[in-house]
Amino acid sequence: MRAQVALSMTVVALMLLLSACSTAQLSRVCQNAGGRYTTEGCDMWTPAKQAARDWCETHGGVYLAGQEYCAFGEGGP
Repeated sequence: MRAQVALSMTVVALMLLLSACSTAQLSRVCQNAGGRYTTEGCDMWTPAKQAARDWCETHGGVYLAGQEYCAFGEGGP
């Protein structure tokens, strides 16, 4: 029983420590990485990436956002 209480207290303490990061700190870290912090987290999508996607799609490609790559005619027969 004491072990369960100790474990519960440890989990609560850890959660409090993790929540100690303020929104301003999280926003700064996100911005330093090139992103934009929103209520949903760090959004790494930028206007430049949107322009690259738009260009790719208007020229018949498929924009692979995770790789930041425009693919043309790959993977099909």
